[in-house]
Amino acid sequence: MMVLTLGLLVLMSAVGVVYAKYASRRHFVELQGLLAQRDQIEVQWGRLQLEQSTWATNVRVDSTA
Repeated sequence: MMVLTLGLLVLMSAVGVVYAKYASRRHFVELQGLLAQRDQIEVQWGRLQLEQSTWATNVRVDSTA
């Protein structure tokens, strides 16, 4: 009886390890996607800042005024 209980506990532990590994990989893939999205947003932010500085130059403001 004790051997059966220990065998069942080992099996449950193995299933837990497999699930933890699967969840870890899934979260890692999600993290990589979010990091790529963050990098794209940072590039876009840099472009917008450059555009804003171009539109706000003294020459541009003087010619518009």
